[in-house]
Amino acid sequence: MWENIAQLNKEGIKGQLKKLVRGGIEKTFNELLAAEAEKRTQGAGMSAMSGVRATATATTIAI
Repeated sequence: MWENIAQLNKEGIKGQLKKLVRGGIEKTFNELLAAEAEKRTQGAGMSAMSGVRATATATTIAI
């Protein structure tokens, strides 16, 4: 009986850890992409920057 309870907790912890790691990776990746977009689009106008940010968002959703 106790094995089943421990197993459920283990799976719950694994799921929460996975979400936490994914969130951290997405945040870091978005920050890196935003910095790169800012660097590349300085003086280029908003249209170029919005395209790069749209790509960054689409990429993180796919992760």
